[in-house]
Amino acid sequence: MGTHGALAILLWITTTIVTSLVHAQPQPQKAKGTNGSATQQESLLGSARIWKMRGNIERERADLLKLLAGAADHPVALFRLGLLEIRAEKIDVATKLLKRLKTKHPNDSGVAPLEDALRIAGVDRGKMAQVQLLARFG
Repeated sequence: MGTHGALAILLWITTTIVTSLVHAQPQPQKAKGTNGSATQQESLLGSARIWKMRGNIERERADLLKLLAGAADHPVALFRLGLLEIRAEKIDVATKLLKRLKTKHPNDSGVAPLEDALRIAGVDRGKMAQVQLLARFG
């Protein structure tokens, strides 16, 4: 297994653990000033969760984006989309989502795990680059 494979497995494990911890806590109700009902939001979150379990990341992302279109600062959607962006190695996008989450919901249970996931992705990426350089040039 190459270094990219090891990084992907590490990110997948981290994402799975973090997601299970966050979703073990009660889901937030509809945030103030958002469009759409809490039931519609829960439905989209449930649908995204199903797509995740089926391994269809694009449909999961589409449902989360649809939820954010109606409730721009929904904390669970921001968190889960941030994790998806980390898995897609879009660290800059995930960082922006974390910033939005921290600004609108500083005490949300997803803030610390998303920060940790970003930190792990950044640290491991640097370590993997060092390993690759050492492997190439001895």
